[in-house]
Amino acid sequence: MKKINRTQAAAKKPVAFAIQSTGAATKPKYEKPDYRAQLANFKKQNMPQAKPPKQSNQPHRVEIKAAGFNYTKVEPMKVEGWLIWKSVNGQLIAMPENKRPQDRFYPFELVDGILFLVNKDDSKYAYFHDEKFQAFLEKYGIHKVKRSDPNGEYQGRNDTERNTVSVFSFVTDGQWTEAKETQLRMDEKPIMSMTKASTFIKVENATFVLFEQIAYRQDDVNIEPFILRQLVSDYDIFSMEDEIAEACARLDAEDEEVAASAE
Repeated sequence: MKKINRTQAAAKKPVAFAIQSTGAATKPKYEKPDYRAQLANFKKQNMPQAKPPKQSNQPHRVEIKAAGFNYTKVEPMKVEGWLIWKSVNGQLIAMPENKRPQDRFYPFELVDGILFLVNKDDSKYAYFHDEKFQAFLEKYGIHKVKRSDPNGEYQGRNDTERNTVSVFSFVTDGQWTEAKETQLRMDEKPIMSMTKASTFIKVENATFVLFEQIAYRQDDVNIEPFILRQLVSDYDIFSMEDEIAEACARLDAEDEEVAASAE
């Protein structure tokens, strides 16, 4: 995943750019595999609905190789307070070892990939990236993909508060306008919300938005810069790789300039 040092963070300037796209007509929409729809229906019918947990910055990674993965519920793999096994119908199951009433188990398709385990005081959860998807994220330094319509309002921060500098950048293949306050009605929600936002971007006619929020402390060199690079699209991201690669190159351009000047 993408990381930056403090020198690169301090050199960051806001980026706002629209690139040319081949258009939505040539791209397939993202469709969840059937097994995920079946699992969603099963959980909806048989499990209490839980609020989606907040993303952890440092989940524990477990590499899964489907061939030869023969852990069972009776004799599971034990990792970081989690039990992991192969179910009788061939699914990958992850469940907290000391399961609390608010915790649940997580079923996934058993394929090669990375299982992420998150242990927080108020919640424990797991998510899974297959090998192809994880390689795509790492190639472009993307931390998260949100599978939804990318058109709407994005809130970010381009300011300095106390000793923290925030830089918000984005690239899209749509049209965008910027404002200093939200343009949403009371019944509307932003795609990306932020406390004390200082910039509000409205995006229209887009197939994707790639945004990056960076923050770093000026008074403490021991605190690593915060960085979140997120892709928002309801299309198949692999069919959009050329556009995404160009968008990432726009965001990375300043990093390359800083690295070159340091040599």
